Amino acid sequence: EIKKLFKDANRDVRGWAVAALGALGTKDEIPDVKKLLKDKDAYVRGSVVKALVKLGAKEAIPDIRGMLKDVEAGARECAVLALGKLGAKEAIPDMKELLKDTNVQGTVQQKVLLCCSTLLVLGKLGGKEAMPEIKDMLQHAAPHVRRQALLALVDLDAKEAIPDIKRLLNDGEALCRGVAGIALVELGEKDSVPRDAIKYVKMIIPTWGGEYATRAEKALRRLGVSEEEIERAKVK
Repeated sequence: EIKKLFKDANRDVRGWAVAALGALGTKDEIPDVKKLLKDKDAYVRGSVVKALVKLGAKEAIPDIRGMLKDVEAGARECAVLALGKLGAKEAIPDMKELLKDTNVQGTVQQKVLLCCSTLLVLGKLGGKEAMPEIKDMLQHAAPHVRRQALLALVDLDAKEAIPDIKRLLNDGEALCRGVAGIALVELGEKDSVPRDAIKYVKMIIPTWGGEYATRAEKALRRLGVSEEEIERAKVK
């Protein structure tokens, strides 16, 4: 039985068991899965949160919110993404505080991913009360975070942040300048995007792809860029 593996000494086995139960189990398994939220290993704790999402465990939202105070950045990020998928708007105040909390263990990359995921989810959940904290992230040392903060402000239709967004047209990173251009276009300020910023918007298409490329293409069209130019921009 899979649940017997929850007590295995190997963290990979415990993590696999939780993931398997999340994929194959039913809501009846939720109480047993929740018990591993206190596992000593951050990888296992993160696997538990992902499993609870797959099981549609909205009743586990309070427990997952508690994971936002986990000592490990990776486990916190799993909790943030899970709360986003579960539509847990009641967790917005916790996520707002998360952006200010630097007392977390992990690599620089894990901490950056935590910030980015928190910004992403705040934008999708409509966390307008976190606007001051999101705007502060426009000055973050990591360009990935500054970019995600710009996109979160667009998701929140934060027209009051337009002056802050305009400043990132002169950001030290080219992709940040491109995302600032997209943000201004999507917020109805296309006339604020200078012609020399268009090349940075074009850069996003081959660099990121997916949703970001689609948004860049739409912004370029609204900025008067021809279809021929947009097609050329798709080639690195």
